[in-house]
Amino acid sequence: MGKWGNMKLRSLITGAIALALVGVGSLHSPAQADEFDADVGGGVATIQAVVKAGAPAVLRPVRNADYAQYTVTYGRTVLGSNGGRREASVLNKTVGPVSVKASSNVISGNRNGLPYATAQTVLTGINITGINTAGIKLGVLDTSCTWDRTGPRGETTVTDLNGKTNKPAKNSVKNIPGVGYVVFNEQYIQNHYVLDPATNTYKRFEVIFVYGAHLYLYGAAQAVYGTTDIILGFTSCDPVKLPSLSGLQFGSNYS
Repeated sequence: MGKWGNMKLRSLITGAIALALVGVGSLHSPAQADEFDADVGGGVATIQAVVKAGAPAVLRPVRNADYAQYTVTYGRTVLGSNGGRREASVLNKTVGPVSVKASSNVISGNRNGLPYATAQTVLTGINITGINTAGIKLGVLDTSCTWDRTGPRGETTVTDLNGKTNKPAKNSVKNIPGVGYVVFNEQYIQNHYVLDPATNTYKRFEVIFVYGAHLYLYGAAQAVYGTTDIILGFTSCDPVKLPSLSGLQFGSNYS
């Protein structure tokens, strides 16, 4: 998997809102999101993991290489279409080679764009198998995003075990020998389109995703833990409603 993230994971998260542009319509800047009465949205989660397993025989009648892939989330909450504020928390959760002692997640927003959405997740007591040998001393992971009338932005703050904080640059990569590699402050922005019923034209909007730490496992570690990648501190913000953060899909190891 590449530095910019797992494309299957991205499509799973956003597939339900990635509307195809049908016909001819005018496109507008995301900064004009307050021009019509759109829903607001976003999501936040403590841990999000892609779990992969061989598909049941009934689902793979032709090739044994077919598999099932499921995205699971913990500490998940999403913003209602009219905004407001929602919170969630998780205690003592372990997924694959990752464990988290505690987390607090909050997301809030407003249809007037002040802001449309702002999300934050704070994780403490993080441990990743082999991370000490990589020289990474995780204490607290604080991830956030905001989408307001000026557009989207996000950041990640890492506090080490000695209380020292730093804000890693976007998509900072650290290798964990024998396990995989972790990308801190992984960010990307995805475009999608929404029909404005008042003008019968499509308007372009952006969704920002900020992952505090995204662990990509090597093949051997995937076989041991049954997961391909794990996100710690998932935040997303956008001016339209975001769907569920979990889902099931099927695929094949053969093209």
